[in-house]
Amino acid sequence: MRNIGALTRTPPTSLSKVRSSESPEISLARAEEWSQRALQSNPDSPLCRYYLVHALMQKGDPARAWILANEIRMLDPGVKGIGLVRSLAQDSARRDQSQEHMAHFDLI
Repeated sequence: MRNIGALTRTPPTSLSKVRSSESPEISLARAEEWSQRALQSNPDSPLCRYYLVHALMQKGDPARAWILANEIRMLDPGVKGIGLVRSLAQDSARRDQSQEHMAHFDLI
């Protein structure tokens, strides 16, 4: 039986901190961990990979992010992440950053 708990909540990213009292580094580490757990529970999910790509880019790990971006394209060759970027962004600066990350991998 698969754990579907990961599908019922939005993974925390630095766009939505796990806890407002956490430092950005801790929040980002938790976002990466949470996204990785969601991906393990839902291995065929492009959405989980999007969250992890964004977390890895903010962490400064584009090599791992490239691997995930390629997996997204293999799972859904016509994928376009612009809707996801717009839905995640709470303000224009964060939206621009997220859009830049996805554009870097031609996912928009």
